[in-house]
Amino acid sequence: MMMRAVVMAAAVLLLSTEAMAQTGTGPVIVVDTTKGAFEVETFQYDAPETVAHVIALVKRGFYDGQRIHRALPGFLVQWGDPRSRDLVQESEWGRGPNAGSGTPVGVTEMSRKRLHVKGAVAMAHPGNPARADSQIFVTLANRPDLNNKYAVFGRLVSGNDVPARLERGDVSAAWAEIVDRLADLGDAPSPTTTPAEIADATDPVMEPLAAVYGEFMYGTGVPLASSRVALAARSLGDTEERLLSRYSTGRRLLSRYRLTSLWPRWLRRRR
Repeated sequence: MMMRAVVMAAAVLLLSTEAMAQTGTGPVIVVDTTKGAFEVETFQYDAPETVAHVIALVKRGFYDGQRIHRALPGFLVQWGDPRSRDLVQESEWGRGPNAGSGTPVGVTEMSRKRLHVKGAVAMAHPGNPARADSQIFVTLANRPDLNNKYAVFGRLVSGNDVPARLERGDVSAAWAEIVDRLADLGDAPSPTTTPAEIADATDPVMEPLAAVYGEFMYGTGVPLASSRVALAARSLGDTEERLLSRYSTGRRLLSRYRLTSLWPRWLRRRR
């Protein structure tokens, strides 16, 4: 079975469900991110409870719109905290009792057969493997030091280069979302227009997002402070609301929004 999920790269995870793939192992989860898609073949015979638990979360859309909350180059990338949809809570992502679905797998399914090689997909946990819940990580290199500590329930089978490109807190995804929305409404910015010029021509509330995006794209390479990311998130929300009121209902209904927004409090419409 092929499941599709949506996740944010630099943040966005888009996990979702499609058809059943005859792999001989288990369901295949397709993870769509702003940096590309990758597929995870699951080991339902080696970790049946874990696979069933994750698949149930995917089917109910639990991962949709989440962001990557941990990205360690050459080591791993991790997601699964529902609070990662909210940039204001960024300092808490991945930590504490609210960093999961609230229902752990309940069993330990570590196997000598399924090891932490490059591309392994496993369940993070707070100290007890049986308490693993929704947080998933992909190893970016062979990590034998993790063997017998975390349950490996799958492996990458497609898009193997994507996880290494994922980062925490994707401001570029927020900017692309607004540009796509403008294009859908018939006001696509010129490719030669700067972010500041686009914001100036669109609405003043878009200016903070344009400024932070400019820092992200053309700055010194130093990670953005959480306060700057939060500012961009608020600006994105304000801009969305302004665009909803700026265009007539008829025009908005005729436009084909292609948002796959990670921000659940905002209106989502898909092509």
